[in-house]
Amino acid sequence: MASERLGRENVSDHNPTTPGGQAQPDAAARRKQLDLLERQRNVAAVRDALADPDVQVRKRAVQALGRIGGLADVDELLETLRESSWEIRAAAAEALGVIGDARAIDPLLASLKESDWTLRMYSIKALQRFPEERMVGPVVALVNQDSDRTIRREGLRLLELLNDPRAYDLFIESLNDSDWTIRWISAESLGKLGDKRAIEALLKLQADAEEKVRWSARIALEKLRDISRVELLSIGLGDQDPLLRASAADELGKLGHPMALEPLLYASRDPDEDVRKEVVVALGNLADPGAYGRLLELMDDSSADIRCVAADALGKLGNKDAVEVLLAACEDSADPVRWSAMWALGKFKDLRAVEPLIRRLGDDMPYLRREAAKLLQFLTGSNFGEDAAGWQKWWDQYKNSLEDMMLLQG
Repeated sequence: MASERLGRENVSDHNPTTPGGQAQPDAAARRKQLDLLERQRNVAAVRDALADPDVQVRKRAVQALGRIGGLADVDELLETLRESSWEIRAAAAEALGVIGDARAIDPLLASLKESDWTLRMYSIKALQRFPEERMVGPVVALVNQDSDRTIRREGLRLLELLNDPRAYDLFIESLNDSDWTIRWISAESLGKLGDKRAIEALLKLQADAEEKVRWSARIALEKLRDISRVELLSIGLGDQDPLLRASAADELGKLGHPMALEPLLYASRDPDEDVRKEVVVALGNLADPGAYGRLLELMDDSSADIRCVAADALGKLGNKDAVEVLLAACEDSADPVRWSAMWALGKFKDLRAVEPLIRRLGDDMPYLRREAAKLLQFLTGSNFGEDAAGWQKWWDQYKNSLEDMMLLQG
C-alpha cells in the first residue's frame, strides 16, 4: 500500500511523538514525512502518496509533486482533477500550472465551470502560466457569467495576456463594471490590444471616480497613438486628484513642448496651491515668452510660495522688462521670494539690481547676505564680500559714470 511505503521511507523505527509523549496520528506523520521526501526530491515516493487514504496527505503529495515533478507526472495530476475533494482538485490545478504542460489546458478550462471558488481560482491562475489562443472563448464566458469579481478580474488578466481581438467587446463592456479594479484592468488591456475603436470609451473614463482607472485610461490612449504625450498630460491637468494634476504639470514642463503653454496657463488658476506651484515651475521650465504676462500677475499672488516660483520662472524667461518687478520683489516680506528675485536678477546682469542687492547685505538671513554678495560680484566684477559699506562706497563712486557702467557691463 502507498501508505505503507510512505511509512517506510526515511523514518525512524518509532512513530513521531508530540511534546506530551503521545504517538502522533499516522496521517499527520505521513504529511510530515512528505516534507522530507520533497526536500529529498523523492518523486517516486511522493507519487505513491497520491493513493493515500487520507485527503490531507494526498493534497500534500499533489503540492509536492507540483514543485518537484515534471512532464512525466502530468497524467497523474490530471487524474487527481477528478478527485471528489475540491481541495485536492485545487491543489492539482495549481501544480499543473507550475509544470505548464499544454495537456492540462482542457481539464483546467473544464474546472472553470465548477462551483467551488478555490478550484476556479487555482485553475484560472494556472492557465495564466501558459496562455493559448483556444482559451479565449471559455475565459470570455467565465468573465461574463461568473458571479465572483475576483474570478472575473483574473479572467480579464488572462485575456490581457492572450491579447486576442475577440476579447475587445468584453473589455469595452467591462469599462462600466461596478468594480474599479475590473475597469482598471480593462482600460489597460484595451491599450495593449491596440484597437482605436476604444478611444471614445477610454476618453469617457477621464470622469471616473477612481484615480487608477483614469490614469490607466490615459496610458492606454497614449499607446493607441491617437493622442500625443502633451495632449495626454493636458487631460491630466483636469484630473479630480490634485496630486495627479501636479504630476501632469511637472511632466509638461519637462517635455518643453510649445503645445503645453495654453493648458499650463489655464491650469495656473487651479484652486489648489500645490498644483499652481507645480504649474508655475513648469511654465518656467517651458521658458515660453507667452507665459510672461501671467507670471507678472503671479508676482502679486497672496502665496509666498507662488511668488517665489514666479520670480524664478521670470528669470528663466529672460525678458528684461521683468527687472522692475523683480527689484520690488527683493523687498518682499518672505525670505524665499527675496532670494528668488535676486537669483532672477542675476540672470539679466542688469546694474539696476546693484542697490537692492547692497541693501540685502543687511538682511537678517545669512544665506541671503551670501547670495547678495555673490550676485554683486557677478554683476560688477568687483568683490567686497558682505561688506555693505564697502559696496556702497564703490557704488557711490561709479553709479553716475555711464562710461564706467558700460565698461562694467562688458
